[in-house]
Amino acid sequence: MADPKPTHIAMLCSPGVGHLIPFSDLAKHLALHHNLTITLITTQPIAYIPDSQQTILHSLPINVNLVSFPPPPNHSLPESAKAESRTMLGVSHNLPRLRELLRSLTSSDNPPVALFVDHLAVDAFDVAVEFNLHPYIFFTTNCMALCFALHLPQLDAVLTGDFRDIQEPLRVPGCPPIHVKDLPDVVLDRENTAYVGFLRILRRFVEAKGLIVNSFEELEPEAMKTLRDDENHPHVYTVGPRVRTRSTELVDRGECLRWLDEQPIGSVLYVSFGSGGTFTCEQLQELALGLEMSKQRFLWVVKRPNEKKPNGAYFGDQAAESSLDFLPDGFLERAKGLGLTVSGWAPQVEVVALRPQVGDDGLVTRDEVCRVIKCLMEGVEGKKLRNRMKELSLAATKALAEGGSSFNSMSKLALELKNL
Repeated sequence: MADPKPTHIAMLCSPGVGHLIPFSDLAKHLALHHNLTITLITTQPIAYIPDSQQTILHSLPINVNLVSFPPPPNHSLPESAKAESRTMLGVSHNLPRLRELLRSLTSSDNPPVALFVDHLAVDAFDVAVEFNLHPYIFFTTNCMALCFALHLPQLDAVLTGDFRDIQEPLRVPGCPPIHVKDLPDVVLDRENTAYVGFLRILRRFVEAKGLIVNSFEELEPEAMKTLRDDENHPHVYTVGPRVRTRSTELVDRGECLRWLDEQPIGSVLYVSFGSGGTFTCEQLQELALGLEMSKQRFLWVVKRPNEKKPNGAYFGDQAAESSLDFLPDGFLERAKGLGLTVSGWAPQVEVVALRPQVGDDGLVTRDEVCRVIKCLMEGVEGKKLRNRMKELSLAATKALAEGGSSFNSMSKLALELKNL
């Protein structure tokens, strides 16, 4: 008798490094440690696939098969649309391609049994059901964000006006009181098409077979308890942190690591705003001058400013732009020996950040940047935060190790998949 085929899972990943890294690491772990076959479907960023993403995909094991869907035409995506709207439109654009791919895969000698999607690609559930695949959501952020997402439809049902008009903090099960200024931008305007679409997909979370979260119980015990006790949503698996296990970035990696090796341990502030961090020229100028004024060592991963598109860094071509000519005159020369500024991407390091005060015009000034940096690097509060980060780093390592909470949760998930 021939050996049974390994369980086959299809995964659909939305654009953005913040989605690609957790998805690729989850796929790699299930393939290497649980002997699953994975078909990982990526959707290209609107303009390009940067080197930082290419290296992630090229490092996948042999039993992770990669399929890449093309982006929708630029003219079909309004430049003013929020990132969530553009991502959801991109998913809708590729549903016919997903249908054809799943038709081919389900006709093979090892058809998939489940489809994993991220929280912005829930519309793919309709295609999964056509081929009798069990739908799962891989929520690539944390448990508190999931608590808020699951509770948002209830808040919407009782709210009059917009969220931005609320004076008191929101009370959401599993979360500390949430101030309006801390809400994601997509929920502030209830009349915006991005909010309408976002709310629609959140209401579909109950259709999932399971909710997989890129977090671990020790980080968010209260949020996880709330999710575990609530029987009105699918079972939750905490499998995080799913991050890159080793650094393979091509963007000036050698210079970054050499420079860091020359600095005292714990002395460098890492400044990065992720794949979606888009700033105007004025904002970047203030940040640069604030870093300079602080006199603290820093590694700054910076992207070209965009005055028109609020998600320009997320969907724009940053890989082709290595010039730093948008920084203040003389900044790079004055910062030599104190800080390193690189364009695009750099090896990731563990840091914490304090919240700066925002001016009436919405701008964080150089003085405020300087104050926060000094508080973090020299103050008592900063020392407490750094110690807390060390504790959480150890907790994360234990969660992923054999017998840890995320290790056990991943094993339960893999067993469930094999029994579908």
